[in-house]
Amino acid sequence: MLPGSITLWKQLILLEGEREAKKLLYHAVECVPQCLDMWIELAKLETYENAKLILNKARQNLPLEHSIWIHAAMLEESEGKGSSGVELVLKRAVAILIKNG
Repeated sequence: MLPGSITLWKQLILLEGEREAKKLLYHAVECVPQCLDMWIELAKLETYENAKLILNKARQNLPLEHSIWIHAAMLEESEGKGSSGVELVLKRAVAILIKNG
């Protein structure tokens, strides 16, 4: 397995096709969980349900990262959840971000 080098992981992932890239991204987020880009890219390659789980794990690893919430809201919108789904995600985001400081 690769060390905790974000640059190495990104370069390796770029060399692969989508299927292999997804496998590598799962390993990458374990090795470098502080890399927001990898979490987001992994979520984009997954199904709706799996993407929600991935974004929740990203949020646990990066609790002050507001862009995770934005991507979660975009995911809800892309899944046709309408403004109520997006609004629910954003309200939760505000409450948790305020709580976590």
